[in-house]
Amino acid sequence: MLKTRVILTDVTNLSDARYAVGMGVEYIGFNLDPQHQNYVTAQEAKAISSWLAGARTVIEIGDNSQAPVQDYNPDVVITTTHDLLQQYEHTALRLRAEEIKAGTLPPAAFYIVELPVVFWHDGRLADLQALCRQHPVFIDSDFSIITVQSVLDKLQPAGIVLHGSHEDKPGLSRYEGIAEVLEALEVD
Repeated sequence: MLKTRVILTDVTNLSDARYAVGMGVEYIGFNLDPQHQNYVTAQEAKAISSWLAGARTVIEIGDNSQAPVQDYNPDVVITTTHDLLQQYEHTALRLRAEEIKAGTLPPAAFYIVELPVVFWHDGRLADLQALCRQHPVFIDSDFSIITVQSVLDKLQPAGIVLHGSHEDKPGLSRYEGIAEVLEALEVD
């Protein structure tokens, strides 16, 4: 069991997905942008998902209104544009921390806020704390064992977002950026 909800996005291999689900990650995410380094086809996403039990599937479409969402059969669609929020049944909005303005968010299942380290030092922390109190917010940052606990303590978000790693070869992964943070989130 983990201290907070976790989305593992940019998954490209079964090793990361199975490890994450085994640790208690709630959402496994795939990127639909063919230009993105972590793009996976619908067939690859289905092959990975078929081995998982207990996790929900999310897909990231960015601002692509023509993304073949139905081919992936996701539980949640994550977009970067307000216009696409109403196009699918369960959607989430990804935004950068500097885009946050109190009271201006459209309805969504949840929000993902990309949080650069510099944000902690520029005086806008109170806006993000207020957003986390008012809405289900997942924080996406370059997490370490130290920063993840600080984010949870200061912001009290609904959860965090981690990113998949690349396998050295099929079935062999070091779970870079995943294992340390998930182990730090484990409840004894």
